[in-house]
Amino acid sequence: MPYSSGLPSVKVAYGDLNLASDQGANALYGRIVYAAHEVCKADQVDIRDLAAFAQTQSCERQAIAHAVDAVHSPRLASAYSAHLRHG
Repeated sequence: MPYSSGLPSVKVAYGDLNLASDQGANALYGRIVYAAHEVCKADQVDIRDLAAFAQTQSCERQAIAHAVDAVHSPRLASAYSAHLRHG
């Protein structure tokens, strides 16, 4: 889901998924989480650098929330909410 603000982004394809099913929504959620991890460069952060780690976590949360909102899928929103509640 590209940001329009000029922030780093990546396109997440989901035309092959049925978002009317829990399986499809969960698959897209997984793709979104992976893309957020990549675009926020989470694998490049030293977790001993707490400020950088917190910034990366914030980036990922915002990217995921933005992407879920952009899709306008009730099932995807439900999958997102479930992950927020359960971590």
